[in-house]
Amino acid sequence: MRTDLKPEAPLLLLVDDNHDMRQFLNLQLKKIYPIEFARDGEEGWQKAVSLIPDLIISDIIMQVMDGIQLLDKVKNDINTSHIPVITFSQTLH
Repeated sequence: MRTDLKPEAPLLLLVDDNHDMRQFLNLQLKKIYPIEFARDGEEGWQKAVSLIPDLIISDIIMQVMDGIQLLDKVKNDINTSHIPVITFSQTLH
């Protein structure tokens, strides 16, 4: 965890199986927010339960557990249902 961030900065959990996208979002957000990463929905779910982040940003299309399944688990668990979730889908051109 970065020590130069304000202690009240919200913790973000970024869930994406694309390394380049994780790095891009990290570069955009790391100066403002502490960020934890997960490579798929299953890892994201485990981190959501253990860390209780302030916000989850998740890709929709992933292996193991997709973003919709992750969203369903988060919103249907009493310990995590309050966490806002932003989902996105990457398109290849």
